Amino acid sequence: MKVKVIPVLEDNYMYLVIEEHTREAVAVDVAVPKRVRAAFGRREHSCGPRHRRPRPSVRTPRGSPDYAAEAHPLPGALCTRAWRPNTGSHLDHLHLPNSHPFQLLEIVGREGVSLTTVLTTHHHWDHAQGNTELVRLLPGLVVLGADERICALTRRLAHGEELRFGAIHVRCLLTPGHTSGHMSYFLWEDECLDPPAVFSGDALSVAGCGSRLETTAQQMYHSLVETLGTLPPETKVFCGHEHTLGNLEFAQKVEPCNNHVKAKLSWAKRGACVQVHREGRPS
Repeated sequence: MKVKVIPVLEDNYMYLVIEEHTREAVAVDVAVPKRVRAAFGRREHSCGPRHRRPRPSVRTPRGSPDYAAEAHPLPGALCTRAWRPNTGSHLDHLHLPNSHPFQLLEIVGREGVSLTTVLTTHHHWDHAQGNTELVRLLPGLVVLGADERICALTRRLAHGEELRFGAIHVRCLLTPGHTSGHMSYFLWEDECLDPPAVFSGDALSVAGCGSRLETTAQQMYHSLVETLGTLPPETKVFCGHEHTLGNLEFAQKVEPCNNHVKAKLSWAKRGACVQVHREGRPS
């Protein structure tokens, strides 16, 4: 399983997951299918209720560089852990450089894969507004999610439902809190030494979580602690936004004596100074 991390908009991530034997690909949270919006807040062709979220304290590079060909990161353009498959080693403290804005369909073409499915975590425009255009460009594309408000939705998923893309298994985990229909996706591959991955959208980010907008605090607690919190500890988290430094700085203000927060904040700040190669398979 290969994961392409594609930063878009101000601080979003969308992803392309590739099954390397069948060359089938699945996109996660398509905000922009073929071009990068020029400015934050520009929402042409958006669908569903719009929501305002605070401007991030950390601004990631605009565009969508092709990042770490075999990486399974704990996402964050300024603080990323990239997993080297089958080696047990890590590349820590990575920084995504400003570079040519590769776009989702360009990456699909360059990889020579067949994009068959879109998995959408929730209906907000910055995670789903690209679905309609992408379906127009790729007739027959399947768009899946747990909320009828998702743009171009083909079929609504249920909690615990399992999907299959070649050797890749997907377990659908309903994680309400940010929205009532938020779905996270837990992926693993048969007979593979790589750790499993979860695409958590706005349910979970590095050192934080999305704002609770539509559900109760009890539901959000259940999503974070009892659903996502019980996944295997080696699971790699692919979140929807880059808020790492801001989250950790806030956490340090709340708990100034927390040594775990201090260490993670130091790790994140060091990561802003190190460049990562855009191309190449980690050796």
